[in-house]
This record gives sequence, structure tokens and C-alpha cells, in this order.
Amino acid sequence: MQNFYPTELAYLSTFCTCTPQPWGVRLRDSALRDMFSHNLTYIERPLPDEALFSLFLQERRLRRAEGEQYLNLTLERAPSTRLLQRFARMGCVRTVYDYYLYTGKTARSVGNCAAVPMTPAMRGEALSFDVMVNGAAFGEDFLRRRFARRRSAYLSGEVTHFLCYHAGRVVGMCDLFLHEGVAKIEDFDVAPAYQRRGFGSAMLAQLVRRAEDRGAHTVYLITDDADTAQEMYKKSGFVQAAQKHEILFPV
Repeated sequence: MQNFYPTELAYLSTFCTCTPQPWGVRLRDSALRDMFSHNLTYIERPLPDEALFSLFLQERRLRRAEGEQYLNLTLERAPSTRLLQRFARMGCVRTVYDYYLYTGKTARSVGNCAAVPMTPAMRGEALSFDVMVNGAAFGEDFLRRRFARRRSAYLSGEVTHFLCYHAGRVVGMCDLFLHEGVAKIEDFDVAPAYQRRGFGSAMLAQLVRRAEDRGAHTVYLITDDADTAQEMYKKSGFVQAAQKHEILFPV
């Protein structure tokens, strides 16, 4: 089975401070303290129920000491049903993420659609598109702060941020990150007016080709139940390969 944890950790490390632990790693982003996915207790090893519950209590105490309002436990392996029920009674919100692995099938292409790496001159377009697509869900203030946090990684080449153009207009965006031959496609968005018209498939095809040209032998992305593009991912040659579990607790 493909182990996605090293690439996930390397990706997060471009934005977060990492403190290794026997069970995994603790990550913090002082610039975006309200971003759940940048401030988490990331557990790689399988743990018995009582050990995992004890770790939860320890991390909750730490988050309280840090003055935060939430605890994010992210696990590469599912907790037991019994422990999940116990967590649910404590008010947690659980999200299951699917790792989708590229199988080698070539996605369809669309003429006049080009995925272009962001340059300094494109920063305004990139932020405007993000706010247009995600503003209702996340709020403009948060998206501006998130973009400012990620901009240095984008422009340094640690993470490549792509804008997809059609007829001179931005119709999509996504990130590409490579680590030791494994490529992660992240934050994949297509403008609502251009969905179900083949542009998403064209973006994926171009990102896969770019990853392979840069030496990637494995390409994957992550989705959840709220992601309406799952069928498009499958038609583009991606298959569900594993899961990770995010459990958010009020502190």
C-alpha cells in the first residue's frame, strides 16, 4: 500500500513548524493560527484506544495552554468505532479524506486551456480567483491571509501554484508539490461557470504531465465527501487508494 504520510508531512513543512513525536508530529503555523490544516497533531502510528485517548487529553491540555479554541487530531489510520463514538459524545467533528492515486490513464484535453505557473505579476489574478471561488465558504479576510502565507512558497518554487487560462480568462487553479518522486495535487478549483466542460480534466492532465516530466513516479490528490469533482477525478484516471481522518474538537 502506498504510504502518503512522508509527502503530506513534507508539504505541510513548507508552511508549518514541525515538532517530531514518537507517534508522529505536532505542527503549528503562527501566521495562520485559525487554519485547522496547518495546526494539528498528526498521528502516523496506529495506537490502541486508551493510548490514543490519553494522547487526545494531552494535546487538548496543550492547546488550552496555547490559548487556542480547537484541537485537530489527524490520523493516517481510522480509530476504532468505539473510540469514535466516545469522541462524538465530546462534540468532535470528523472528516474522512480519500487519497486518490493516479493510475496512468491519460485524461482528456481541452484546446486553448493552459495551466501556467504563477509569477509575481499574476499574484493579483490568483488571489482574486481564490476569493471569487472560495470566498463564500471561507471569507475574504481568511483567504487573503492564507494567500499571503503561501505566497513565498509559491514564488520560491517549493510549491508550484498554477492558474489555468482559457481565452485569456482564469478558469481554474491548483497547487503541485513534489517530494522524492511523489507528486501531490492540492487546492484544485474550477470556476463554477466552467465546470462540467472538460477544463478540470484538462488541468489534471497537464499537472500529471508536468509532474512526470519532473521525475514523479506517483501522483495523488485528496478529496472528501463534500468534493463534487470526485467523478471527474475517477474519469481522469485516479482511484481511491487510502484514507486519512481529521477529528476536530472544541477546546
